[in-house]
Amino acid sequence: MNYILLFVPVIFSAAAQLLVKAAAKFEIKTPQWLLFIGLSLVSYVVAFIIYSFTVRNWPINIASPVNTIAVMVVVFTLAALIFGEVITVKQVIGIGFGLVAIILLLTA
Repeated sequence: MNYILLFVPVIFSAAAQLLVKAAAKFEIKTPQWLLFIGLSLVSYVVAFIIYSFTVRNWPINIASPVNTIAVMVVVFTLAALIFGEVITVKQVIGIGFGLVAIILLLTA
């Protein structure tokens, strides 16, 4: 099955969450806030549309957890890199478990 189709919605969903975080730096209803929120909404819509094709081609009991965990891993990593959020050992262990879960789901 097509792994690209499985992971493309992850990119857009993670981008949407990071754009919301970026929007939070601005006052509500300012042009910058509206731009980031608008881009976030577009990213969520694209993620949703592509995910609808994903579940057509992948079993939902694989697509949903892989999508959810992969978004968590991407957001966790990029939030640390882009926004300088603190990473703890417990969080890294949790991300490790998430990656193991993805591997197990995709090789089952």
